[in-house]
Amino acid sequence: MKYQTVSPLTQEVLFEQEILSDIELEKQVQKSLTSFISWKQKSIEERITILPKLADLLRKNKENLSRLSAIEMGKPVSEAALEIEKCAVLCEHYHTHSQEYLKPVRFDDQYALYYVPMGIILSIMPWNFPYWQVFRAVIPALMAGNVVLVKHAPNVPQCAVAIKDLFAQAGVAEGVFANVFISHEQVSRLIADKRIQGISLTGSTRAGIAVNEQAAKYLKKVVLELGGSDPFIVCEDTNVEQALKVLMRSRFGNCGQSCIAAKRILVQENIAETFTTLLHKEIKKLRLGDPLEQDTQIGPMARKDLVEVAVSQVEDALQKGAKCLTGGKRKDNQSNFFLPTLLTHVTSDMRVMQEEVFAPVASVYRFKTIEEVIEVANNTDYGLGASVWTQNKIQGEYIASQLLAGTVFINGLVRSDPKYPFGGIKLSGVGKELSYFGMQEFCYPILRADLS
Repeated sequence: MKYQTVSPLTQEVLFEQEILSDIELEKQVQKSLTSFISWKQKSIEERITILPKLADLLRKNKENLSRLSAIEMGKPVSEAALEIEKCAVLCEHYHTHSQEYLKPVRFDDQYALYYVPMGIILSIMPWNFPYWQVFRAVIPALMAGNVVLVKHAPNVPQCAVAIKDLFAQAGVAEGVFANVFISHEQVSRLIADKRIQGISLTGSTRAGIAVNEQAAKYLKKVVLELGGSDPFIVCEDTNVEQALKVLMRSRFGNCGQSCIAAKRILVQENIAETFTTLLHKEIKKLRLGDPLEQDTQIGPMARKDLVEVAVSQVEDALQKGAKCLTGGKRKDNQSNFFLPTLLTHVTSDMRVMQEEVFAPVASVYRFKTIEEVIEVANNTDYGLGASVWTQNKIQGEYIASQLLAGTVFINGLVRSDPKYPFGGIKLSGVGKELSYFGMQEFCYPILRADLS
């Protein structure tokens, strides 16, 4: 296992990072354990003092941080800057609300439920939002009184180092927050280590199942945010202009490499032709290019293997009768650029309708009735997010109530936001992040007498 920056744009190896030795990792775990003893004793008022500092540092370093993610995983710098700002907003949110989120729940004059931090949390993080995913998982856990070891994705080591530096500059001790470059075998040993009390993972369903199996052997608490095949349901009375604008952002942001992207576009038959024509025009306008350029909208995909999966998924759809109106292939055989793609005439047996499509590929399915679209939307092993578009409030609420997804938005973009609990069901995950859930997930809820 190598931690290295391989440019998605040029394929050059730009940076390499050595894996920690077992001795070095043991020292870090012991340092984290020692730090937990003192960190958990601090009041929430003391712990939250780091958050304004982190928000300020994020904004001051926005340009450099954005550049790093563009270089390492191909995110356009304009999008990366929004990700950095989102992290700063999260810090400010928990600075304001942490005390409220961990307030004891009183049942009567004698007993109350208190939230007690668990200890060392191992956070296994992905590459597609290299800053947001870390802050989303780590900040609530830290504010609850836990300490965190972050194992970041192998292809974004410079982003990982940058995050470590931000926490250090904010005055966070290395034992409270630590970045560890470790192998899969070392991850397995940490999961088994009784000093590790919980594991959070954002990544593929396959990775989540593997971690969950190991954690279950040792009765470790897990929070898993995994893959998705989110439906974007467009009813015939939809405000088409508004829906298209959000769809383009949802499906093609981050080059389509988002768990909560709109992956299956389900359009009611009466407006399907018009909607598809307008969508086609918008897709043709997208600008591919160097992710370091401000006007780039679609950068290269993060890795070659991801491009190959996208190619095979599109080929499967075409072989089964789908039509490709634009794109459908690599820009050329050597690059990581995958042309923005629009598929029509898709059917439920195609891989693009069953699997997570982590690429700039829009697949349009036509439906006739509301009952049909509910059945099609739920016909997947995933259940992360869903979006429903209609001007009929009763109809929108009915469809939303029938969808098997952890997060459902009506006439809005599926997004993760510090204010709202976030997480999937079925093979899309276990547990919740953000809001008060994000703090309470890695706490022991303890009922005790409170005679004060």
